[in-house]
Amino acid sequence: MKATIAETLPHGLDNATGGITLQGFLFIQVHFIQRGKVELPWTVLRAFGYSDTLVLSAQMLAPIAFDSGTWAGIKATKQAAPTPGDGPKPLKALPAGPNATPGAQYVCQLSERGEAALRHLFSLYDKNSDGVLTAAELDALFETAPDSPFNSPALPELYHAVPASDVGDVAWPDFLGAMHLLLLLKPAAAVKYLVYLGMEPGSLLSAGTDSLLEAVPADDTAARRVLLVPVVGASGAGKSATLSAVLKTSASAPARGAAEDGARRASRRNALALLKAPDSDASLYVALAKVDAAEAAELLAPDAPLVARATVGLVVFDPSAVASFEAAVAHQERLAEHGMPSLMVATRADTVRLDPAHPVHAYLASQDLPDAIQVSATAGTNFETLLGGLTQLAASPELGLPASHRAAAAKGKIAVRSPGAAAALGWGAVVVGGVVAAAAATAAAMFWRRRR
Repeated sequence: MKATIAETLPHGLDNATGGITLQGFLFIQVHFIQRGKVELPWTVLRAFGYSDTLVLSAQMLAPIAFDSGTWAGIKATKQAAPTPGDGPKPLKALPAGPNATPGAQYVCQLSERGEAALRHLFSLYDKNSDGVLTAAELDALFETAPDSPFNSPALPELYHAVPASDVGDVAWPDFLGAMHLLLLLKPAAAVKYLVYLGMEPGSLLSAGTDSLLEAVPADDTAARRVLLVPVVGASGAGKSATLSAVLKTSASAPARGAAEDGARRASRRNALALLKAPDSDASLYVALAKVDAAEAAELLAPDAPLVARATVGLVVFDPSAVASFEAAVAHQERLAEHGMPSLMVATRADTVRLDPAHPVHAYLASQDLPDAIQVSATAGTNFETLLGGLTQLAASPELGLPASHRAAAAKGKIAVRSPGAAAALGWGAVVVGGVVAAAAATAAAMFWRRRR
């Protein structure tokens, strides 16, 4: 087979590895099809121990190169013209939007065209056209990849991170959200899956409006499809339970049967919730990222990836434990040092009443911050208010910064998250799981305006 390829197609063999290139593989298929021997190439491959496992080469994936050392590795460059036979040239960039700022941090997300391409692929496997893929259909969709990102051991970021039924059925909004989340947290891995799904590397990075991906400034909350929210707090404060409850509160969350397994809840790293505008089809994803107490120093360092891409923080504490509250104050101060607004949340509303004399009230009042929201993961109460509050702070970040840090922010000593150009718009409401959650003050109507 290699001799046949070498006689006709010199670039069909890889001199460095001795293997057959993609061009050579396609040539040999056509060669034997024309001779009525369709099965011969596969018989030879099986004879030499090749299986159905498909892993694309680094050469195939080279056009999308992300800087693995930083989260800012999306820069505006042009793709060099490929030399025949050498394969695609590396491209270290994504098309940047109109609000791109030199030297700014960027996030990677699907463009509208990219979402449409993914929706078409989803529909091909949605046999009954109900907008939901069964677990079997989901596995079938990713058959051309080494594994599915939804159950890959290498991607704990997606482990039970999206709303799904008890048997693993995933609706279209949650499938789309999962891909956006993966692009946000692991862009290089996400791009590989898109290529495995049949999207040409060139189409992922086309110029102008043809690109399936786009780079958005991390602090441009008006342009982002996913708002990343670190969930911080002391051990036992209720971070895992909060993520679990948010999943059930999402606008697309399916009905569940038995209570969630404790091991699954404890191992969950992220939770994705879909918010919708009350009077349009516009939507926005909020991704909660759990930060274990032991990892806080590393994950919340000034140059940490999570800090670079996060929008607003969620600080969780147990109102029955003084140490938990003190840790929450320390976490809020740390987030503020990064210019990140945060929302204070008390847990266990079903068993512990947040007493009016609790020190959290005096602390928040002294810092001119909104009062704490108390939630119950068991009863699922107040999570609509929690999600509405997060979008409020994303639109008006100064509302979530302690007074002690606002002066520094005003003097430019702290880089505060940008609310976007439409931050002054009045807040209406968001629909969370069929419930309209109104915010208390100016908030994120800007999220919906651009998608109507």
